[in-house]
Parts: sequence; structure tokens; C-alpha cells
Amino acid sequence: MRKSTKITAALGGAALTVATAGAAYAYWTTTGGGTGSASTTNGGAVISVVGSAGAVAPGAPDQAITGTVSNTGTAAGYVNTVTASVVDTTNAACDATNFSIVGDPASVAKDLATSGAASSSSFSGQALHFVNKADTAQDACKNVTVHLSFSSN
Repeated sequence: MRKSTKITAALGGAALTVATAGAAYAYWTTTGGGTGSASTTNGGAVISVVGSAGAVAPGAPDQAITGTVSNTGTAAGYVNTVTASVVDTTNAACDATNFSIVGDPASVAKDLATSGAASSSSFSGQALHFVNKADTAQDACKNVTVHLSFSSN
């Protein structure tokens, strides 16, 4: 019986060796890369700004700039502030350097809908200032229209 015990033990050890060898695995490592693209749209919001200020003159008070910001697009849009700037005037002899905008940008801070009362909002906060150039005749600036530009964010 001793002989058969040794053969059984030897076969059992060989089976264990085969079973352990069957559990081994291997793998490869690698790195990769690539490129892609995406696009965006304006979301359909179209923001329109219309504003004006009263008449200014040397030594006169600054005139408040007031206006309306509207969404004429097909989707809602958020307007945080409106900022005015002087573009030019109706008389080239009176250029934009004769005027300045004073004050912080006008706060709107609203979502503007696509239609109805919620599609627009009024704004104010900045003012048009006439820059008094002490050593320069500014007669060319009498009765001009000052063109303003507005931007919003």
C-alpha cells in the first residue's frame, strides 16, 4: 500500500502544479491619444440695447444715460451689465475726445425671456460728461449729436 500512496501523492502534486499554472495571465500596456471637436451656438438669444442721454455743455452737469435692453431672439438670454462708450459726433471737428462716460456699467442682472414684458429691462447708471478743454475752443461741439455704443455681458 505504500507504493500506491506515493503514486497518489505524486499525481496530486502534478495536478496542483497544472492548476496553478492555469491561473497565470499576461497583458500588454500602452498609451494613446487623439483629437476631437465640438461646436456651440449662441443659443438663440439676440440682445438689443437702445439708450440716450440729455444735452451736455461745458460746466453743465453730467447727463444720465438711460435705456432699454431687449431680447429679440428665439431663446432666453442673461444680461449682467450694460456699458456705454462714445463713438463720434455728427461734426468731425468735434470728435469723441470732447466727451466721456462716467460711472460704473449699468447693472441689469436679469434673464430676458423671448417675448412679453420679461423680454426687456430698463437700465441707468452711467452718465455722459462734456470734457471741458480749457485751452481749446469747442464751438464745433454746439448742437451736435453724440453717437454712443453699448455693450452687454
